[in-house]
Amino acid sequence: MSTFFKVTFLSYFNVAVVVMLVNFDLSVPLLNEGGILKGKYKDFSERWYANVGANICYTLLVMVFTPQISKLIVDPLKFAWKRCYDRGFKIKLST
Repeated sequence: MSTFFKVTFLSYFNVAVVVMLVNFDLSVPLLNEGGILKGKYKDFSERWYANVGANICYTLLVMVFTPQISKLIVDPLKFAWKRCYDRGFKIKLST
């Protein structure tokens, strides 16, 4: 299995499955002892969508833009570093 599919699966698991396990309330004694399925919501409601759904949307939005932001910041810094390295880290000030 390629790295892309592994990262995609783990991202989905973190965003969807973990959030569901933490926020849903199911009366399963064995799981409730560990804090799993002992949340506030028994069903999808307006409050669930306002609280949990909004957090899921925000997380997905961050996950979409994070790789692009790193390209916008890291690539120019690499270029500047290579240029300074090529010139021996000397600054020529002209008057």
